[in-house]
Amino acid sequence: MSEGIHPHYLPLRNLLGKKEERGVDVWLSLEAFELALRDRLDVVVLIVSDTDYTPLLRKLTALGVRIMLLSWEFEYVNDDGVKMVTKTSHELLSLATYPVAMHDVINCGVRQDNPLIEEMFVAADHSRQNHREKTFETSEILSLKNGFGFIRYPNNNLFFHYQDVNGEFGDLNVGDPVEFTIEQNQQKQDVAKNVRKLTPAEAAERRRERAEA
Repeated sequence: MSEGIHPHYLPLRNLLGKKEERGVDVWLSLEAFELALRDRLDVVVLIVSDTDYTPLLRKLTALGVRIMLLSWEFEYVNDDGVKMVTKTSHELLSLATYPVAMHDVINCGVRQDNPLIEEMFVAADHSRQNHREKTFETSEILSLKNGFGFIRYPNNNLFFHYQDVNGEFGDLNVGDPVEFTIEQNQQKQDVAKNVRKLTPAEAAERRRERAEA
């Protein structure tokens, strides 16, 4: 945001206990196509993998917009413990003006100690791995937006992202008591991490502890 990038947040939805995305491909496609029609785009950079985006690539190409496609091939284990494999559609790769196999670029760059690749990622801060060593603060939710919010805290209220919530972001409401740690983002700004909604009993206990202190 500080660099002038306008993000759109669309949190995962909980469907019968399974987290799934809904409508991301349609929203992204409409946004890109609308900007292309307004002649606002020269090159569209996409990080997508499935054939749902094939119509978008065809439409953008017809409008004379060049497409850079960053493709990834990797394996991971989902929440159910099932091994998943992600590969980019060959149809998408054939339609892209500039197909870039990021997994090959990164693997090659790591082997060559390429500073461009090494600086592309934020190194893990092992001093922060055990969050329970950090002091947990308590306050309340000041405001909520689509995928982020603010916690009331002097002198500047604290920003938090839905990925920093321990639990479901959708379960939070304005005014809810929460506990959290205060850490710094890449811009050295204080933000809230490990945000957890307190039960009424926990909130009462925290108030009692503050009163005794």
